[in-house]
Amino acid sequence: MSGQSCGHAPRTTKRPVVGGGSTATAADDRRTVTIEDVRMRKSVSGGQFSSGGTKTYTITIDSSEYVSGSDIVVSDLVPDGMCPKVTPGVNYIPGGPSYCTGTVVGAPSVSVDGGPAVEVGATAVLQGDGSSVVTFSALPVALPADSRAVLTYEVGMLETYVGGANAGEPTSSGDSFTNTASVTATTDPISGTGET
Repeated sequence: MSGQSCGHAPRTTKRPVVGGGSTATAADDRRTVTIEDVRMRKSVSGGQFSSGGTKTYTITIDSSEYVSGSDIVVSDLVPDGMCPKVTPGVNYIPGGPSYCTGTVVGAPSVSVDGGPAVEVGATAVLQGDGSSVVTFSALPVALPADSRAVLTYEVGMLETYVGGANAGEPTSSGDSFTNTASVTATTDPISGTGET
């Protein structure tokens, strides 16, 4: 059978539905979608840090269109070489070491959807490696659905590192560091969304 091909065409057989049922078919496809109820972003004002200088940190917290947020707590790990300015007074960390001494004009503040800024209480705890954990507990604002809270506070750059491998070394405007922040909140779904 040289030069010939052998194959079979697909065959369709129509048979009646048993018991006279419908020939209609249906498909159901379900997917799980994760929606963030609250998200946080962090930025710093202006270019590089400079020794003895001050920068403003901005933490932006957004609620989704499906939930409101309350009991918002922000925690920020400020790296070695910097002191968070969290309390008006002469020391950036109340009762803290003398190298964090400086003048703080105003306390951290938060505003919601561009409204007036409200003062925020904060605590800063110095860690053994020279970093500081700053906690802004229970921000004094509620965050309605589809809203934005903007938290601002200042940090000062020290002249020398305090702990870790660089302890005693001078800081420099070209130095790099890792800064980690987190947020927790109680969220409540708005009515009619099916959220629980």
